[in-house]
Amino acid sequence: MIHASLLRAAVLLSLGGLGAITGWPADRLFFPSQSVRGYADLDLDTSRAGPDLGRCVASAAYSAVASPCAGFPRYSIGGYVEIHPVGRRLDGVPLDRLFFFAEPQAYFGRNLPPWLYSASAEPIMWERVIGLGVELPKGLQLRVLRHENYWLGRYGSNLGDADLGPNGPYGLYAALSLRWSFGGWGRSAAPGRAPSHWRFVRGFAEFEVNPAHAERDMGRCASYAGVFGGVDAPCAAFARYGASGYLQLQPVRRRLGPLPMHRFFVLAEPRVFLGRNVPQFRYTGSMEPILLEWSAGLGVRLNGSFELSFRRHWNQWLGRNRGYLGPADLGDGGPYGRYAALSLRWYFGVWNRRP
Repeated sequence: MIHASLLRAAVLLSLGGLGAITGWPADRLFFPSQSVRGYADLDLDTSRAGPDLGRCVASAAYSAVASPCAGFPRYSIGGYVEIHPVGRRLDGVPLDRLFFFAEPQAYFGRNLPPWLYSASAEPIMWERVIGLGVELPKGLQLRVLRHENYWLGRYGSNLGDADLGPNGPYGLYAALSLRWSFGGWGRSAAPGRAPSHWRFVRGFAEFEVNPAHAERDMGRCASYAGVFGGVDAPCAAFARYGASGYLQLQPVRRRLGPLPMHRFFVLAEPRVFLGRNVPQFRYTGSMEPILLEWSAGLGVRLNGSFELSFRRHWNQWLGRNRGYLGPADLGDGGPYGRYAALSLRWYFGVWNRRP
């Protein structure tokens, strides 16, 4: 009898908010029906323009097609999930505004430009952002997050002379961020109204601050950059601040004859990084410009909460980082380098739910 009571309590706690069971604790209190939302992505990169994960030297022979360092992916699977575990205020405390979020991304392939381009789906790296946030008025969110990279399979060990090290894109960092969503991005439609995703412009803007000793690694400077000049080392492209966003523009609001032009959209995802830091030697509040990173493309909305898009990604170095930065300079590829990708996205939960 005791075991049955405990089992019933556990079931009510986890499923009571789904509306399937009523009673204790309270209906829709824990894990309400709209508690999980987000999207999932499947990307296919073009054969000669895949992302550069910063693990292997590009355009260096080192045994060419037989090189063990071929960490240039062809495929990636990722997405974003946001979990709101509490459905309403508890004794005046706005716990319904708290949420957890995660942004995982896994990369697969075996390519080495310009010698090897294959259809292999060998696992290369798993990248993730996890964090805690609170919803504020006017579409604002305050977030605390942590970013990590994990190398998979044979990439967990040294890969020979072409191996640049296990940092990965942006490296290991933590950040405090403020995000503002506009145009109904990431929200459900009010009852009886058209879904928010039909608005002309939607997206978000975000500003991040990294604490000292946890800056983003732009992949431009070696971790030992301070050896060449200490606090005055010329290679100091480790960012303290980041501003980013996502913009989706729908130029046509309705069908034009038989053409479903209202389903097409333009997208842009800019990021700019600022700072001047040298690991172990220099940590400052400088907002010196480092890098502008861009993704832009075209997309079409499909049935069943799906989107299909094609986009291009590139980097542009700013200020003094446009030139050579001394012996610690690893090259101007930047995070993920230049690539093009075809992406299929599926929204779930109440995120941009289709009619």
